[in-house]
Amino acid sequence: MAIEGCGVSAFVVWRDETCSEIDENETRKHFRRLINEIKGWGYLMAGGVEAEVDTTTRAEKKKIIKMAIEEARDEVPVFCGAHADSLWEQIEMAKDGKELGVTGVLWHPPSFYPGFTAPQNEEFIIEHLKRFDEEVNLPIAVFAIAPGGTTQNHNVVRAETYKKAADQIKNIQAWKISGGNLNFFYRAHEIMKDTHVNLCPAGSSEPQLFITHAMGWARGVLSGGSNFTAKWDREVMEQAMAGNMNEALALASRLKSIFDVVYGALPGIEYPGFVERYKLHGWLAGLIPEMHMRYPRLPRPDVEVEMLYQGMKKSGLYDGKVLKEAQKKVKGYDRAKLLKVKQRAPVLR
Repeated sequence: MAIEGCGVSAFVVWRDETCSEIDENETRKHFRRLINEIKGWGYLMAGGVEAEVDTTTRAEKKKIIKMAIEEARDEVPVFCGAHADSLWEQIEMAKDGKELGVTGVLWHPPSFYPGFTAPQNEEFIIEHLKRFDEEVNLPIAVFAIAPGGTTQNHNVVRAETYKKAADQIKNIQAWKISGGNLNFFYRAHEIMKDTHVNLCPAGSSEPQLFITHAMGWARGVLSGGSNFTAKWDREVMEQAMAGNMNEALALASRLKSIFDVVYGALPGIEYPGFVERYKLHGWLAGLIPEMHMRYPRLPRPDVEVEMLYQGMKKSGLYDGKVLKEAQKKVKGYDRAKLLKVKQRAPVLR
């Protein structure tokens, strides 16, 4: 199978500000909306690390996957995440998903070991993946940050490393490339083009989404940003791949005002916090009822909420009613009050 299309690392919605319990009804509604937007060319990632699932218990992860599979109704593939420093914990996560019926898995490189950064991590990454694949045997989308990108840490992996891994592990079918570095993306494409691996931008940011598909370097995205822009992300990619450059670029340019804020590309805002801004965007757009985030995620500064509202307004993608409600939310936003909320231990453990 080819892992391609509009892949969404789907958020969960918490029942209240204590974040002790998943709001099953609202989470299912969110999943269902996404499925309707991506079916035919997309997949749901129930448990990608961007989507706050790294804060959840094993029992909660299984519930999230189960809800996603039930809502998908075989209309879209459902993947699960495997993100841990322990090989065996990653295997456990993937096997839980496999037992529930997932189609594939998103694998994150372990980040615990200082010193195992690119290029020294090559043998470690390949051997770890081989052992993971032997135990799990599911289609794999691997993750890595581009060398020279925004962040340099233990998730940095060279294209040469994943090329060697893909040559040995046929279940590796996609690579979620993070960092927004188009020069690296092109280099990765040149190195990987003779493999069966589809390269996917990790974010819905522009011009990354437009250029990678216009140039034929990618066939889909895998992003938390698509939680709230899936229908538009999909249109940008499909128009670019069809050669309709004016239409693709026009929509990409409108989305840029939102993602410049989400990914910290403007003065007064930084890249860290983009995951939280995904959820803020959905809340301001009226697609989820609240933007509660479980620790260690923290509510974003007031200025970011205002900037995101202005980005939505500038995009012209939202009607007056949505923007009016969003403006009320901005005015009522009280970060100091949110920081005083005492969260409770998860109910499902």
